[in-house]
Amino acid sequence: MDRRSFLSAAAGVVAATSGCIGDGRVVLDRQKSVTIQPGMGWWAKLPDVGGNGALSFTVRAEQPFDVYYFTGADSFGHYETYVTGGDPPRMPPGHRTLSQAAVERDGEFGVQVPRDGGRESIDTEGEHYFAVDHSNYGAGVPVEQYGDPLQAFVDLKVIEEQSPL
Repeated sequence: MDRRSFLSAAAGVVAATSGCIGDGRVVLDRQKSVTIQPGMGWWAKLPDVGGNGALSFTVRAEQPFDVYYFTGADSFGHYETYVTGGDPPRMPPGHRTLSQAAVERDGEFGVQVPRDGGRESIDTEGEHYFAVDHSNYGAGVPVEQYGDPLQAFVDLKVIEEQSPL
C-alpha cells in the first residue's frame, strides 16, 4: 500500500470513529478557560447517560479550588442556592470520590479524574452536574470575599457507554 492510500484509509477510520472512545460515544467534550469570582462557581449540566456512562476531567489553576460532581438536581440545587447567595437547608458534598479539592503539584493546583487519564464509570440516570467551586461551600477550600478571581482551565468529557451487540 503506498503512502497516499494509507493516509486516506487512516483518515477514513478517524472520521468513522470520531465521537467514539472504545466502547462508548462522547456526548460532551468541553475544553475551556473559565474565570470564577470569589464566592461563586462554574458548572455544567451533563448529558443523561442512562445509568451507563463514564466521566473524565482535568481542571488546572494557579490557586486552590474544589470540584464537585452532583448526581441529581436536588443535591445540585443546594449548591446553586449557596453560591447565588441563599441559605440551603443542607450542603451535600457531591459524589464521594469524584468531588475533591485540588492538589498542588509543581506550583499549580489541579484535579484529574481518574488519575491515570482514563475514565471513571458513572451509573447516574437523569440530571447530573459538574462544578468548579471558588466559594466556601461545604468544608472546601477557604475563599476570601474580596480575593482574586479563579482562572481555571477545564477539560471535561462525558461518555455514554455502548452495550456490545
